[in-house]
Amino acid sequence: MNNNPYQPYDPAVPDFEPIVKNAAYYRRVARQKLKSVFGVALVVVLLASLLGGIPGGGVSFSTGSSGGEVNFEFDPEAFQNMTFESFAQMLFGEQIGADRAVTLLTVMIAVLGFSVVISYLINLFVGSPITLGLQRFFLNVIDGENVNVGVLFSYFKKAYWKSIGLRILHSLILTLASLPLLLLMGGVVVAMFLTENVTMVYGVFALAMAACIPFSLLAMVIEYRYHYCFMILAEYPEMRAVDALRNSAQIMKGNKWRLFCLDISFIGWILLATFCTCGIGVFVLTPYMYAADAAFYDDITNRQAAKETEFPSVNPDDYIGQQEF
Repeated sequence: MNNNPYQPYDPAVPDFEPIVKNAAYYRRVARQKLKSVFGVALVVVLLASLLGGIPGGGVSFSTGSSGGEVNFEFDPEAFQNMTFESFAQMLFGEQIGADRAVTLLTVMIAVLGFSVVISYLINLFVGSPITLGLQRFFLNVIDGENVNVGVLFSYFKKAYWKSIGLRILHSLILTLASLPLLLLMGGVVVAMFLTENVTMVYGVFALAMAACIPFSLLAMVIEYRYHYCFMILAEYPEMRAVDALRNSAQIMKGNKWRLFCLDISFIGWILLATFCTCGIGVFVLTPYMYAADAAFYDDITNRQAAKETEFPSVNPDDYIGQQEF
């Protein structure tokens, strides 16, 4: 009896033991493939991160205080009556004067806005082809081919504009998927302005947090649906960006939950790398995660059996349909 849905049962093989292709299996494949090239993989990931080639990255900000405790208490009336000048003074302190506080806050907003624009342009025009190069690098790792840092920059000459188009389309899809969450949080902010009842504000906030759960799940499903669009375009640069998205959606039918299980299996390592190494260990862990991700893609697309064929097909209807997650 075949208890493994991913490995066909072969009665002709004595003592047949099917391979259970779970998260542990893909992690094991990743470790085996990375053994001799881990140093190069680490350099490639660091370069890709610096050049904006890792989609979904973010910047976190932390605040602190010294010389005493800071107690915050929400005051709806004070919040509603707050002006740009009073906010600037609250941020920088009453002692520096209103005019100087407004000037400092204006400069800070301008610098922040300029930085955001420059960062976005770098991520779009430099990071997009780098993203494809990163995907191609880890596919080479899984294939056991010679790997080098130059692969990271190979898509500046091929599929450059396609990579940019795919980054824009992918970002637009994820933004639209997150739109209900943004509208929900915007509603909370509006409620804070329109009412002076603290209990009502907290009630609206609690309801918004509860409503965030289904919307978050929807956004996660959509993200997994188009998860492999960059890897597909990296492998088939002759494909259109929209076809890469359609093919990703097709190959992820029935595989979203499996990929989620693979991702969540790294949670222990992520926590360990984050809190025990002050975040530095995350960079060491990232090549491992990317290799496991490439191993999963290699398996669900059956690339080894399709080396001489056009796969994934530019026509998603050519795929054999599976149950949608």
